[in-house]
Amino acid sequence: MQMYYLAKGFAKQENFKVVLFVRQKHKPSKIPNIEIVHFGLPINRGVPYIGRYVNKKHIERTFKESAGKRILFLGGAEQWEFISVAKRNKIPIIYRINGDSLVDGSGIASECWIDLIMQRVRAADAVVTQSAHQKHELKKNYGFDSTVIPSCYEQSQGVKILNSYQKDDFILWVGRSVWVKDPLAFLNLAKVLPVKKFVLVSPPEEPDCDEAIRKAAESLDNVDFFAGMPHKELMELYRRATAVVSTSETEGLPNTLIEACFSYTPYISYRLSFQGVVGSEGIGICSEGSFEKLKSDVLSIFDDKFAESVAEKQLNYAKNTWNVDTSISKYIELIKDISISKGGG
Repeated sequence: MQMYYLAKGFAKQENFKVVLFVRQKHKPSKIPNIEIVHFGLPINRGVPYIGRYVNKKHIERTFKESAGKRILFLGGAEQWEFISVAKRNKIPIIYRINGDSLVDGSGIASECWIDLIMQRVRAADAVVTQSAHQKHELKKNYGFDSTVIPSCYEQSQGVKILNSYQKDDFILWVGRSVWVKDPLAFLNLAKVLPVKKFVLVSPPEEPDCDEAIRKAAESLDNVDFFAGMPHKELMELYRRATAVVSTSETEGLPNTLIEACFSYTPYISYRLSFQGVVGSEGIGICSEGSFEKLKSDVLSIFDDKFAESVAEKQLNYAKNTWNVDTSISKYIELIKDISISKGGG
């Protein structure tokens, strides 16, 4: 989703034409001033970026037809074809690190996956990290410099914030069906709190994890399971939820945290404080890896007065920290630096 928010931010700037490449399975709705190009379908689901169809000629033509200054933004392990086409057309590449485990040497991310990421980092003209921690770890462990630009979010116009007493009584979990996000911990939470309602939204990715989620969700009467949904409907769930819960074992700065904050919905993290952002900074709640505390924290958030204080702190922090206009201005400065270093003035 970060590429989506950045694309919308750049589309508002003068002298920028934005082309957003998306996998066909995502199929976003039309976005004003943005050309959307679908580049392929995952043939072997659960095997990252293997067997994925890519229309190279389409990508090449899109790059060549883009007028003015061109920049390629990448995150994750996107198809190498994007990078090779950008290199042939002398288009600068900015690569975003989107997770702590990619740079911290923790061993959570596989060596194969990290090799793919570092291959793209080496090819980039500039690297962006989400935090000072990621910047330090990337330099220490792999020797690459980077620029810190936090993730961002743009609130939709005209969307009304709901106070805690106006919320629907359910706990929300959002994330891909991958084991590292530990969705079964959320379903176990639903199992031990049978009088509360839980909603889990998880687009399929790892087949065995997806199957385990479906099987567990079907056995629980208090769980509604969705294998993905349109972004607008998902944002409405964020807005109406009593709280958003994260159970990830590792993460960078998750979109779920940012979206919960801007939705005025308390955020509860089972394990991670995200370098002190959750808990000690006074936003959200960190259960510190204790399942009993997670259970207690979830129950406490049904107190409207307490939930309101958590949501208010989160929103104020988010507006000051994850503002899309601030992020775009930092990217524009980075683009200027790249142009100067390449002799473009």
